[in-house]
Amino acid sequence: MKRLISIFTAFFLILPLAGCFGGRYTGGRRGPAMWVVDGADGGRCYLFGSIHVGRDGSMFPFADVIEDAFSYCDGIAVEYDVVAEEKRQSEMSMLEQMTYLRQFMYTDGTTIKDHISADTYEKMAAEVSRLQGVPAGTFDMYCPALWYSLVSEGSTKEAGYDSQYGVDRYFINRAYETGKTVYEIESESEQLSVLLGIDDMIYEDMIKGELDPSSGSALDYMYTVYSEGDMARMEVLTSQDVSALSSADAAYREASERFVKAMYTDRNKKMADAVMSYLSEGKRVFVVVGCAHMLGENGIVSLLQKNGLKVYRK
Repeated sequence: MKRLISIFTAFFLILPLAGCFGGRYTGGRRGPAMWVVDGADGGRCYLFGSIHVGRDGSMFPFADVIEDAFSYCDGIAVEYDVVAEEKRQSEMSMLEQMTYLRQFMYTDGTTIKDHISADTYEKMAAEVSRLQGVPAGTFDMYCPALWYSLVSEGSTKEAGYDSQYGVDRYFINRAYETGKTVYEIESESEQLSVLLGIDDMIYEDMIKGELDPSSGSALDYMYTVYSEGDMARMEVLTSQDVSALSSADAAYREASERFVKAMYTDRNKKMADAVMSYLSEGKRVFVVVGCAHMLGENGIVSLLQKNGLKVYRK
């Protein structure tokens, strides 16, 4: 049970990778994207777009301009503190573990087979059985959120990546090492609410994407784009996604719109509000959230600019 819980904790951060390419940004700088925004009362926030997995620790430490920005700040802000959450979960009793996992179980008498196609079920059940070393059917009582986390963790690791080398985790650990405050913009329950609210058809599509033999190459490409901060290529990938969505049926388009609103639009606003709060209090905060949340018309950078703040890429 602890193994399942730890996988799902990592999944909170891995899922947004599916939409890591968003928005429009023109600029010639290379390297992971970082922006700066200053408040009227002496506060300053650095906005650092994160990727939640890595190949190894070779990306760390970052260039001096990024490490200096981190050192300048008194605290960091993250989507949620995955390091503290893992510690809490490691100390759970057996009863607490069972209660936690019950959130992801069907209680209406159905199983996963009733919620996705037979073809997808057969393929993902075989893959999860292989990855976890358990009989097929072991996780049938669980909803797609847990299935996606199992498949995603497996495909991510087989491609040579691991959430242990995620950028968020690197800076959270550095914050604890240097005595900085760690601000959580969201709570675990808020993230769970979003993830458990995603439509079955969206999860099935994402699971199929993880099962695709090309998923490792796609992750390699994503990692390269992130490392180089190439927003032009991100825009190309976004336009491809939009083109595919326009040809989908009405039900899928509506489900996708709900996904984007819950996963990005609503959360981006909360993150931008948090940044404005830090600035109004005169705080110096290094904000590390998924790259996708920074970009686009409804991204954090644009939202701050719409509120009259000057945001520039460092």
